[in-house]
Amino acid sequence: MEHIDEKLTRLQQYHLIINDIAEALGYRTGQTYEPEALVREVKQLVAYAELAKENSTAMATLAAVEEMEYLDEDGYPTEVTLEKIEKWDYKDGWTELMNFVCGLWLYADAGYWSMEKDVVVRDLPNYKVVADVYHLSTAGWSGNEMIIHALEKNWMFWTFCWEQSNRGGQYIFHVKNEELSVNNTTLDNAGLT
Repeated sequence: MEHIDEKLTRLQQYHLIINDIAEALGYRTGQTYEPEALVREVKQLVAYAELAKENSTAMATLAAVEEMEYLDEDGYPTEVTLEKIEKWDYKDGWTELMNFVCGLWLYADAGYWSMEKDVVVRDLPNYKVVADVYHLSTAGWSGNEMIIHALEKNWMFWTFCWEQSNRGGQYIFHVKNEELSVNNTTLDNAGLT
């Protein structure tokens, strides 16, 4: 059984960690915050970090974006880049497309791009769909809006992954991981993940 002093020390350490996380997320010292909101933000950051850590393809794609001329000198996507997005084949993977787009997205690291991994997006009595859910906001920047228009021109991507658009340049996409029938056997989803 743990001694009271050890428990108190652990609780103090957790308190310091939570304050550090809140401060890193932009909360001021002494400012009250909703624990659920803080937990939600931390989960999003952890999911993004796990994606970057686990998905070497994403990291390779980001490195390739930095090395190649996908952006012009002002940071706008080039015509070649937009055409690449418009013609992206589903066989190359929608997750890979989103990784590519993330590398181009201005303000992705400032909260205008987030991803939740393995979310149950449809949960019906006989059917369940699990997907990665991407939340994108253009932040009013025309370069990001150009990328959204290129995604929209890719009718396969838009048909299978677009979920929602909101005023102010906010978009939600679902990149399907798997479909399950009532007995949790994976259904064939024609490779459209």
